[in-house]
Amino acid sequence: MSRGASLSALGAIPHPSAASLADSADVIFLSLADDAALAATVDALRLAFDLAGKVVVDTSTVHPAASAAAAARLAERGADFVAAPVFGASPVAAEGRLLGSSMV
Repeated sequence: MSRGASLSALGAIPHPSAASLADSADVIFLSLADDAALAATVDALRLAFDLAGKVVVDTSTVHPAASAAAAARLAERGADFVAAPVFGASPVAAEGRLLGSSMV
């Protein structure tokens, strides 16, 4: 069974790549490990396809300067960026009790 089979059973539509999935979406959610991962992902998105009219929501807990840089880089390609980091330790996450915030 593929890793996505259980999601397909719930109605998810499989895509051959993350770029294909993001290209088909109006809103793209990111949850990444650190500032470098955010920068690399934003650069990959910028090169992959037309971002005009898309909204990128980043739930990563990164430095505000990294979020500002991501917002500026995405805006150059017509996308909006929402910094929406979540906070909480692993046990809190496992219980579904992370705290979130947002900044446009």
